[in-house]
Parts: sequence; C-alpha cells; structure tokens
Amino acid sequence: MKSSKLASYTWVVIVFSVLLILWGAYMGATGSAAGCGGQWPLCNGALLPSLSSSETLIAYIHWLGSGLVLFLALILLLWTWRAFPAGHPARLGAMSAMLLIVLEALLGALLALSGEAVQEASLGRGIVQVLHLILSFLLLAGLALTARWAAGGDPLHLKGHGVGAWLFGFALLGLILVGVGGVLNAMGDALASPDLGAWHPLAAILVSVFVLFTITLVSLFRSNPLIHRLSKILAGLILAEMVAGLVNSILQAPVWMQLMHLLLAVLVWIVLVVLAAVNFAESEVCHSIHAPETDEHSAA
Repeated sequence: MKSSKLASYTWVVIVFSVLLILWGAYMGATGSAAGCGGQWPLCNGALLPSLSSSETLIAYIHWLGSGLVLFLALILLLWTWRAFPAGHPARLGAMSAMLLIVLEALLGALLALSGEAVQEASLGRGIVQVLHLILSFLLLAGLALTARWAAGGDPLHLKGHGVGAWLFGFALLGLILVGVGGVLNAMGDALASPDLGAWHPLAAILVSVFVLFTITLVSLFRSNPLIHRLSKILAGLILAEMVAGLVNSILQAPVWMQLMHLLLAVLVWIVLVVLAAVNFAESEVCHSIHAPETDEHSAA
C-alpha cells in the first residue's frame, strides 16, 4: 500500500525543515537569537512586531518558519492517518516527526523564557543548542522514513543483519556526534574555551571514512540498484562535505560557508537514513535470505 502524493508532500516538509535548520544556524551565527525577546510564543509580545532591527527580522522569519513547519507536520500527520491503516509504519513516522517538532518548539521556548537566548557565553544555551541539533537530526530521519514508507517501502527489519546493523548504527551515531562537535566548536570562543570542540575536524574525518567503509560493504553484498545509487550519492556528498570543511577552516568560518557545510551534513544524514531504510527493508532481507535457494533451483 502506498501514496505517491503523500510521499511527495513529505519531501516538501523535509525541504522546509532543512531551510528552517539553515535559517536557525544563520540566526545564531549573526547573533540574532534574541531578536524576538523573551516573550514566547509571540515575537516581542506581538504577532506582527516592529521589524526595524535586522536581529528582530531574522528572528521573526525563524519564528514564522517554525510555525509553518509545525502546521505542515500536522497536515502530514492527519493525511497519513487518513491514508494508511492502523499499524502502518508511515503512521509511526508521522507521529514521531510531530512529537519531535513539538519538543523542538518547547526547547526554543525554554531558551527564550529563561533568558539564555541573550547570553552568548551561556552553558545553558550551549546545552539547548546541542539538544536542538539532535532533535533536528531525529526529525529529518522520521520524515525521511515516513516518505519512504508512504511511497511503498517495506518496514525496517533488523533481525538477521548482525554486523550490518551495528555498522549502520555506529555510522548514524557518529554523524550525530560530529554534528554536536560542530555546535561545540562554533561555541568554543563564546564559552571562553577555545579548545572546546577542537577535535571536530579529526572526528569528522574518522566518521566520514567509517561511513564510506560501511556503504562500500553494503554495495558489495547487495544487488539492489537503489542501494548502489544511494551509496554513490552518499559518497559524493561526504567528499563534498570534507572539502567544505577544509575550505571553512581555511576561510575562518564565514557565515555562508558555515551554512554550506551544515547543508551538506544534513544531506549526508538524510541519504544515509534512506539508505539504511532500503537496506533493512523486509523485502531486501527476504531477497537476501532466499537468493541462494533460487539460484540453486535455477541451476537444477
């Protein structure tokens, strides 16, 4: 059972979510996080505040974007509930995405109402930003899985994969940790700890090599053309991200380069999640299990 229109709509939600993540990074890089003050859920106490300052304009656009993504996710949840029966994995994906968006909104509210948004050197702000990044990654994973399942993809089936499941698990965890390292690296100076997050470039290289190793093994042992295609795309994105990281370091992290680096990291994450979903699909598992028998019967 599938719904191509719902799958396409889910990718639209993903695009808006990625744009919101990038704008949030831009807001932080330009020091505009406190542009809406500490009066959540409104912006400076109004639905349409004065936009005389650039900080308020940037923060207000993020405020509007957050509301838009929440609305789009609500439509996705209701549509998924209507399109698929109880127990369908797309329902679980849509529910997870909605829950994660609400948690992100609550984190933003906590940051604003506690006054941490105006404290650039605040440890509390650093912790909230790390949690926000983790939730954003999980949100994109939930949306990507929802799109995959809405398009007719089989549910995940980890049983019997053994080492493969561990490899993908460590690859996904590694990407999250590298993202956390990027947040800490960006906040190192603000927290008066220049060494904080200094391990980020080395960790990024190690995780990238590990992900490349994982997808190379997958390509060798899977005959699914989609897996091969996604592996090639992912390899290209990883190499591009490594180059972007180097350029970002050489240019001393200009805002536009930070955003490009983040965009590539997000795309790597999304493609890896989709690749894992295809690799661990029930149909792929069954094909892997029954392939020897089929070949043997053909030979007979």
